[in-house]
Amino acid sequence: MCWSCSIYPKRTRKNLWGYVMGRRPVLILFQQLTSATVRKAQRISNDAPTGGGARDLRLRPHDQFLPIMERMLPEIRTESRPSGETLTIRQGLVTWGDGHQAQEIEYWPPTNARPGEGRIAKISSLPPLSVPPEVLAGSVILFVQDEDGRIWVRYATDEGLRDSLPEVGELIRNCIRNAPSNRIASGYIDFSPSGLGSYCNM
Repeated sequence: MCWSCSIYPKRTRKNLWGYVMGRRPVLILFQQLTSATVRKAQRISNDAPTGGGARDLRLRPHDQFLPIMERMLPEIRTESRPSGETLTIRQGLVTWGDGHQAQEIEYWPPTNARPGEGRIAKISSLPPLSVPPEVLAGSVILFVQDEDGRIWVRYATDEGLRDSLPEVGELIRNCIRNAPSNRIASGYIDFSPSGLGSYCNM
């Protein structure tokens, strides 16, 4: 659902500068941080010996998140599966630290086995996600696209959101607070004047 489709004031955008090295953010993708997500980021993704243990960040519903991923990851490649499916996979670089570190990530569309669910593949390969915050409650993974088109990835704690991103943080907290217990809260905030506003998968 869209829980605030207005464009946020300039002061909110300025509060985000610390996350994108002085460049104005235009788009934020977030997902609630859980112990399961941490295990994926640390390459310990199986909860049980019988589990598959994919180290991906899963986004549902795919149709809602696809326009965001098309903007963040503009390049595409295709891959044929043994089942006969041909998948269109989106690719792009994410940045962290002082902006000199970057790595390619991929967004995979739903498969016949997992309809309606897209995924950012192999988040365990991203160095900035290797050390999670000590307090998971209220923390999120952020992918922030700046006005130059670069994507920045990092964790943000609830305290950090309150201190440096108060208005954005409140939207994210509401999303987490109202999400069903069996669902990981995910969403986006689009600052562009002709953009999609904001969305939470609650």
